[in-house]
Amino acid sequence: MKRHNGGLVTTKAGGPSVETEIEAGETTNGSTERESDPRRCDIVLALLARKWMIPILMELARSPQRRQYLFVTLRVSSSRLDPTIQTMKQWGLIELTWIPSGKTDGPGLGITDLGRSLLTALTTLSEWQNTNETELLANSREWIETHQEHSG
Repeated sequence: MKRHNGGLVTTKAGGPSVETEIEAGETTNGSTERESDPRRCDIVLALLARKWMIPILMELARSPQRRQYLFVTLRVSSSRLDPTIQTMKQWGLIELTWIPSGKTDGPGLGITDLGRSLLTALTTLSEWQNTNETELLANSREWIETHQEHSG
């Protein structure tokens, strides 16, 4: 959770805008204490709901890149890429950076420490899925089979 100096926090990442008034010294979950409550993941879940968020973070974790590189490499339309980049900059996951490359030095995008920490958290989730994938898939198959028998 991030502490705020007060004001309006808008969460809009791939869905409806969520606005919350934050009092000075308060966290985004409405408390003044730092809590680890899995029910309070609204900001990160809204960010991750954007289809291109993780692929962009992964590309920029390798090295800073220009927007055109992301456009071509990820095969994403400008109408999807540009708003995602703006949201990622808004929340501090990526930042503008200078890419020195000889004749074509220029501005680009780089991942921030906050963006790297999000990838670390996602790696933990991925490890959980890999550990439990067999059980998850078996449960899903069993549920589908059970509910198909009752729907006919």
